[in-house]
Amino acid sequence: MRALPFVIIGVLVVVFIVAALVWRSVADNPAPAAVTVSHAVAGVQSVDLEGINGRVTVAVGDESKITASAQPVDGHGAPNLDLRMNAATGHLSLTCSGPGVAPGTVACPATTYSILVPPRVAVSLREDSGQATLVGLSGPITITASSADTTAQALRTNDFTASIISGTLNATFASAPARIAVTVTSAQATLRLPGTTAYDVQQHAISADIQVGVPQSATSTHTIQATATSGEISLVAS
Repeated sequence: MRALPFVIIGVLVVVFIVAALVWRSVADNPAPAAVTVSHAVAGVQSVDLEGINGRVTVAVGDESKITASAQPVDGHGAPNLDLRMNAATGHLSLTCSGPGVAPGTVACPATTYSILVPPRVAVSLREDSGQATLVGLSGPITITASSADTTAQALRTNDFTASIISGTLNATFASAPARIAVTVTSAQATLRLPGTTAYDVQQHAISADIQVGVPQSATSTHTIQATATSGEISLVAS
C-alpha cells in the first residue's frame, strides 16, 4: 500500500508529459486558416466564378467591394485565391493557385467558398460538381451547372439564365424578373415565382415534363423560356 502514492505520482507525471507534448505539437503546427481576398467594386460589371467546386455560397455584401474566402481543404491549407479584373470587359474572375503556380492555372479544389458581391452586380457561376447557394442577388445571374445541386433564395434579379445538366435547381424569386431562360438536360428545376404577376411562358420539351403553375399572358413583359430534355421543369406560383 505504501507504493500506491508513488504509482499515482508516476501516472500524473506521464499525463503531464503527454499533455505538454500535445500542446507543443499544436503550437508548432497550428490549424490551417481560411483565406480571404477582396477587390474594389469600381469598374466591375460582373463577377465570374468558373469551375469553383465544393460548397459555394454567393450572397449580397458590402456595396464597395467583392470579397471571397475559402476554407482549408481536408486539414490542409486553403487554396490561394485571386480576384483578377479585366478592365476592358469589367469582368472580375475568382481563380485559385498553389505554391509556385500562377493564378488561374489550377482548378479550385473542392472545399467551402463564400463570395459576397454588391447589389446589382452580375454573377456568372459555373460549377462542375458540389453544391451552390445564391442568396438575395439582384444583378443579372447566369448559372451553368453539371452534376451539382443549386439553390437560389430571395432573388431580386431582373435577368436569370440557368443551364443544368444531371443536377438540380431550386430557385425562389422575391420579385418577378423580366426574363428567365432555364434549360435542363437529365436534370430537375423548380422555380417559385410571385403569383401576382402574369408571365409569357414559352416551353419546349423532349422526352421531358414542364409543369406551368404560374399565371400566363401572351402579352406580358415578363418572359420565361423553359427547355427540357429528359428532365423536368416546374414553374410554381408563390
